[in-house]
Order: sequence, then structure tokens, then C-alpha cells
Amino acid sequence: MNSVAFSVDGKQLLTTAGDGTVRVWDVATGRVERTLHWHFGSVADGAFSPDGRWIVTAGPATAGIGLAQGQELFRPGAYLRGPTKPLTAVGFAGSNGRLVLAASKDRTLRAFTCTLCGNVHDLIALARRRVGR
Repeated sequence: MNSVAFSVDGKQLLTTAGDGTVRVWDVATGRVERTLHWHFGSVADGAFSPDGRWIVTAGPATAGIGLAQGQELFRPGAYLRGPTKPLTAVGFAGSNGRLVLAASKDRTLRAFTCTLCGNVHDLIALARRRVGR
């Protein structure tokens, strides 16, 4: 196991591992709710968004982002790229959970805006902008 992180409400636990797995656990029962295979190598870190809906993970070359519960929307890894060395840490910044930070061994810190991490009204507006193109 490489890292552990609690959700803000303390009901879930996120673990990352050297075998490339990410697990979301139910704290009350101690059971695994989801096992995710997002990365092709060791996952150094993971974090929940401030609202608990999203998780971000630090794989060897990319950061993955997806829903903490429910259906996967897209394959992480195609989303947050930039560092030239393996990622060492990730997290959400700010209270709205739209800014994702990723640190790597190349001594860089990258910031990404998560357009999917908004509320329903934000997602509808984003969809309308994209369909209108």
C-alpha cells in the first residue's frame, strides 16, 4: 500500500498500491466498495474531492480522475498529463474541488482545472458549450 486518504465525511477510505490498484473502502463495514485499475504501474497517491464525489490518483505518468462511486466516465490517464517523471502526490485545491494539483519527481507542480467536477448546473452548461461547437 502506498497511500491512504479519508473522504471528508469519514465514511470512505481510498487506498493506492504498487500493483496499480486503487480501492475505495466503506469505513463502517471494512469492505471494498470499488477496485479500480486505472494505471499501468504503482499508484503513489490518491485523494477525494472536497464534496466526496471525485477521486484523483497519481500514477507513474499521469493523474487519473473519476467518480468515487458509480460508473466510470472515462479512462483516467488520458486526462491529466504533463510531468516528465513519475507523479508523487495529487490532491484537490480550494473548496469547490475544481483545481487538481499533481507533483512529480521532476520537481514540478502542475495545476489542472477539472471541468467535470462541478455541480449538475455546471455540467449542463459545459455540455451545451461542447455541443454548440
